[in-house]
Amino acid sequence: MKFKNICLCLFITMLIFSLSVTANTIVPVDIPNPLDGVDCSPYVDENGMAVIPATVNGIAVTEIPAKAFYNNANLKKIILPDTIRRINKYAFYKCTNLTEVVFSKNLETIDVYAFSGCSALKSLILPEKLNSVSEFAFMNCKGLETVAFPEKMHSLGFAAFSNCTSLKNVTFGKEITNIASSAFAGCTALEGVILPSRLVRINEDTFANCPLLKGVVLKSELTTINSRAFRNSPLVQISYDLTPEEPTESSSEDPTQFN
Repeated sequence: MKFKNICLCLFITMLIFSLSVTANTIVPVDIPNPLDGVDCSPYVDENGMAVIPATVNGIAVTEIPAKAFYNNANLKKIILPDTIRRINKYAFYKCTNLTEVVFSKNLETIDVYAFSGCSALKSLILPEKLNSVSEFAFMNCKGLETVAFPEKMHSLGFAAFSNCTSLKNVTFGKEITNIASSAFAGCTALEGVILPSRLVRINEDTFANCPLLKGVVLKSELTTINSRAFRNSPLVQISYDLTPEEPTESSSEDPTQFN
């Protein structure tokens, strides 16, 4: 009898301890994005503008779903709330009348083909917290003329801006270490670029088929240039900036002013 009482006490003690640990343990919960599986076309008003809400039914909207506005010819302007951290694949694919994107300040990732074929886009100022632009993300944006990358962005995917035939001005952030193959291939209006200071390699076909590309400024940490990096791009000037820091305000270097 005494043994049974001891066992019962031990059991109760262990049960209480188990309940106490469970009550104080935070179990992560995967909250689904409230726009997943939702037809987003009703967000486009009669003027072609879409304003994505920060919350739906009290849940924060953190992603634009894949194919959310796929091939939507009515969309002209999109405003994203600062809750958005990711734009998923094909989200705005071939929105051929999209002229303006107001990005979330907290955007971190632009996925594959997200804006591919958005031929009416003219300029892009990408937000400061953006980490990466994936493969083909802005491919065939044939009206795009200027792109400014944030300072802390690290990587640019394969063919991310390929065949952007109006692209003339590209401003890189200093933290970009990898520009993938064919990233700017077929950018037939591009005349010159100053490469980011942390870039260590220029990959195959990165600037291939850029017939107006006259000059490139290479930075101090660059170690490798693929033999096909500038294929069919008749460079006439290559300059070297051996200082690891970004050019000062007094610098007169202009990537579009090569003779």
